[in-house]
Amino acid sequence: MLSFLYAGSYKCIIFNISIIIDGTELLKFEGGAIIILVLYSMLLIFLPKKEATERKLHFTRELNNLFHNHRQRKHMFLDTVYFINGRNCDDPEIKALTHQLVKLAMQQSTWGQRKPMAWVPLELQIDNMRSQNISIITKIQLEYINRLNKDLALTERQLEDFLLNQHSRGKVMYYKQPGLDGFIIIHTPALVNILRSFITDEMFWPDNAELQKILQHLILTGNIYKSNLWKLWNQDSFEQYMPTDELKAFITKLLIHLDILIQPKENKSASGDEIFLVPCIVKTSPPSDFFLHGTNDSNTIVLAYSLAESSFPSSLAFKLIGAASNSFPLKVESGINCLFHKAAIFQADGDNEIRMCLQDNRVMINLINRKSLQYLSPDIAASVQECITKTLESAIAFYYKSNGKPIDQKEISKMFSIEVGVVCSNRVCLLDLNDDSHGTEWTCAVEKKNHKKKHPMYWFFNQKSYSSPLIIHQDEFIIIMEPHH
Repeated sequence: MLSFLYAGSYKCIIFNISIIIDGTELLKFEGGAIIILVLYSMLLIFLPKKEATERKLHFTRELNNLFHNHRQRKHMFLDTVYFINGRNCDDPEIKALTHQLVKLAMQQSTWGQRKPMAWVPLELQIDNMRSQNISIITKIQLEYINRLNKDLALTERQLEDFLLNQHSRGKVMYYKQPGLDGFIIIHTPALVNILRSFITDEMFWPDNAELQKILQHLILTGNIYKSNLWKLWNQDSFEQYMPTDELKAFITKLLIHLDILIQPKENKSASGDEIFLVPCIVKTSPPSDFFLHGTNDSNTIVLAYSLAESSFPSSLAFKLIGAASNSFPLKVESGINCLFHKAAIFQADGDNEIRMCLQDNRVMINLINRKSLQYLSPDIAASVQECITKTLESAIAFYYKSNGKPIDQKEISKMFSIEVGVVCSNRVCLLDLNDDSHGTEWTCAVEKKNHKKKHPMYWFFNQKSYSSPLIIHQDEFIIIMEPHH
């Protein structure tokens, strides 16, 4: 991944070989070891040796402070900070980095692990295709190449196992899902290069005025038309990976699967052109009063998720916003979607508005009715909660599986907690769902006001699923809802 850092009067490029966890660039090796790298390539000014040493110590201290409570702390190597002169191929820092990477790689559990000899011919053939600058092939092509090996050819089941194993090792990208299983990315950096077509710094934009206009619109609105995306891909530097419309369609589906492109609820323009959201490209922060503006205890209910981890990775924020946009259209103000960095506003209908924001380890959602809580739709509230909860559960399961440690479904529910509440005196007042106090009201800790439980419990279709008795006041009746056993 290539990103840019501007500091003072000079500019430097940071090369990150990484995955993103908790908003910080991390590199994960097979077997679960994690190393943090800060790699500098100074373009205009090279740091004196003394200053470089001081900055290394500074970054090391900052990284230690940032991750000292992280549950993966024992897997992190926080003293590996390198300042690399990108103009000098003999820079000793490059050699130090190489030595460190090789050392860590050799410590992995998969190092030296035996693999089936039957895989060797196909691995060599794939390596040969890579050397010919072939990045993406169809599964039919691979099956044909496999048959050429005659007695050494893999069976259909063995070929499937081979592809899944190669995918898990990062050597290829293969997804056994309808619409995606017909292609194999045999040169994985190709996907990173394809992403650079629309996720890139302005200094790398093409000279073509039409393409610049497309990218500018993407930055401002967070969305892009499918036809415009394909225009970007028609550039020579990207068309080499996707020379046909069939390959472009595959990459489009793959980016949707990876939650990089989001298909919103209303994803067609008047002309029939598909529209995609790209939440990761949006850098505009929400207004300071984003969550509480126009809210009070008579028109708003609140739903809050607290994750057991120290903070949400940005990718999870994009996934949750994407999931919500599949069910509810984004609110549009002055012709622009209300989509911000880790925040969004959705228009459930003419009277109900949903706001979502993510910060640190919390997801905060409110549902606002422009008239009053009496007109609030329980179905909308419960639909939002189920959508976000299921997305959160599937995301947690995916992250654990990606780390080679599948998590039991029962354990997932322990990874986050849910609270409901109202807005009270320009702040959020939450009710712990495990609160076993009986009654139709609860008293907030700060303002000492009594709030009714009825409307905050609209977030749930079936309130019996919670462990503590909940008493909900509905019209003229008091209904005591005992826990379901």
